[in-house]
Amino acid sequence: MILKTKIKETLQTNLKIKNMKTAAIIVTGIATLLFLYSSFMLTYDPVVRSTKDGMLLFNFMMWYTIPGILWIIYFLTKKK
Repeated sequence: MILKTKIKETLQTNLKIKNMKTAAIIVTGIATLLFLYSSFMLTYDPVVRSTKDGMLLFNFMMWYTIPGILWIIYFLTKKK
């Protein structure tokens, strides 16, 4: 009975880790598309062009904060 419970807990943990990796990949892909679009707008569009120093760095940090946190959580919870 104890072995059966241990196997069930291990499978649930592995499923949670797999879901975390999937979420991190999806959010990173979405952030990449949004970053590329907003970088293009900040660089080339005559209406919303930004001349502030560090605006593209801020743009990068804005879009990649959540994917970075998800990847850190995934790597910390992954068993070795």
